Amino acid sequence: MSNQLLHAYKSEVIIAALNNRAFAVIANDDGSESTVVELKPSVPETKENDKNKDGTANKTQGKKKNAETSKTQAEAEENQNFADKESSCNEEIQAVCVTKIDSTFWFAVSRHDKTLSLYFIPSDLKPGEHARKNPVSIYIMPKRSKCISFGVVPPSKTDGKACHVILAGDLSGDAFAYPVPISDAAERDSKNVETASAKPTSTPRRLLLGHTASMLTGLQVVPNDEGGQFILTSDRDEKIRVSHFPKSYVIHGYLLGHTAFISSMAAVAVSSPSMEGGNKKKTICLTGSGDGTVRLWDYQQCKEIGMVPIVLKQGFEDDEMDDVEEANDEDIAEFMENGEEEGKNGEGLVEGEVDDFERGENEEDAEDDEGSCNAHTIAVPISVALSPDAQYAIVARDGIESLDIHPIPPPPPKSSASPLSKLLPSYMVSLHKKQTVECPSQPLDVKFLSDGSVLVLVREPDYLIHYRPHSLDNGGKQTLVFESLNSTSPFAALQKMAQLENIVMPETTLEKDRSGEWKMRKKEDRKELSLAQCAARNKSGENDDDANATKTDDRLHWNDSGRREKARLANQRRRKRKRDVAKTNDEK
Repeated sequence: MSNQLLHAYKSEVIIAALNNRAFAVIANDDGSESTVVELKPSVPETKENDKNKDGTANKTQGKKKNAETSKTQAEAEENQNFADKESSCNEEIQAVCVTKIDSTFWFAVSRHDKTLSLYFIPSDLKPGEHARKNPVSIYIMPKRSKCISFGVVPPSKTDGKACHVILAGDLSGDAFAYPVPISDAAERDSKNVETASAKPTSTPRRLLLGHTASMLTGLQVVPNDEGGQFILTSDRDEKIRVSHFPKSYVIHGYLLGHTAFISSMAAVAVSSPSMEGGNKKKTICLTGSGDGTVRLWDYQQCKEIGMVPIVLKQGFEDDEMDDVEEANDEDIAEFMENGEEEGKNGEGLVEGEVDDFERGENEEDAEDDEGSCNAHTIAVPISVALSPDAQYAIVARDGIESLDIHPIPPPPPKSSASPLSKLLPSYMVSLHKKQTVECPSQPLDVKFLSDGSVLVLVREPDYLIHYRPHSLDNGGKQTLVFESLNSTSPFAALQKMAQLENIVMPETTLEKDRSGEWKMRKKEDRKELSLAQCAARNKSGENDDDANATKTDDRLHWNDSGRREKARLANQRRRKRKRDVAKTNDEK
């Protein structure tokens, strides 16, 4: 999953990760300069003690064996560079999160060294003050966590108090809950005591759930339609689990449909009038995946309600790109009329057929395109966001310096004159329309604020871009325009400070190995991609020196469209071998 480098609480405060440094920006109501606070990294005391002990031992040993030392100056510098690189890697930020409890802002930062640090900013912080804060609490997690979220556990008794926790999903597939030390922070705030370095601890935690033999890539606590809460957890194995919270052992359902790891996730719940006259929540979840698709879900009913097609960076030749067009309503209608007999007039429609056509491909087209696209050409969605009213979806993709804004229309009624109203199921919506907003550099994370504006974390030198959407009348047609607010943005102070310090941002938020492959992609998927590339080269007449490169992989993906055909051929060969062995035995 991509790192969670940007988070916001309404439109009041944000937390952003710039390289290995975390910053909190608090907007002021009077329009004055915002308050920027740097959240200092946590260095466990045990590691410092071990480092000091090792240093003392090395000095003592060096005095005794000064003449026998074998390290040259070049080796010493190389070791020092390696130590600095390892230290920088340990401080790499994996995820950030912010919330407001009473009148205090709470921040959480997860780092590569398996630490989860909690910070608080008191309400009496002076406007425009630039300060640094030490963590009030540090938790040592079993594994590295790339997704965190604050949550509230309701009281078990009527006169009890709610418990605030920070949830962390780690790379072993487990989700833990850690307490938020509100009482300690309140005592420090009342005494006006500067926060000292906290001691790391791993004891006060509770295991909420686990994904067997997988990695958690996303976690979020959302309200449900029954007055309770759900916890959404996505993993490496293409699925999103919907569980009750805090009784996370009760599974509500799964969101299934992706064919690769879940790279990003966002969810909102909006009150909407129901047909019975009451108010029901519109529970929407948006997910991006390593397969290149972005899917829209109703997590209350565990249904897929829309999909954004795959976007390629360099997957086709130039002459083939000229023939690629986006499907519209008339194209879909014409496709269904000229398709199979069961598809005429929208009757007997299979849900997968609509999805395949919206992607601009069917099973035969997918087989033909295997040789023209690979892991490096699919633009993986590294960040997705939903507007507070669930009217728009924003997608940022790896390797593309722009944002795609997709309007989310209501499900088309069957009485509508649109061709899609006859083709799509009643709960499906079309997301093929989009608007592109160009960014000055690679977007790393994107978030909707409560006022409808959009905050985008990008690479240097812009760092942070603030957009405000507004409607523009274009010949009687309303067009959504995104206006940059960098000059008047309440969060512009962070951008100015980052430009002064010349902070270097990462190229992408996806973890890649030395060969450029995504670490989150399974080995089986990598092998299938390489086999497809070899098959494409052989088809075009190129020779491959590796004789084993064209062999098929016996391990079948659970959602592979050709798994039945592969299994049928494998069983056919197996039966033939049995018959040959039996025939040979009879002849003997």
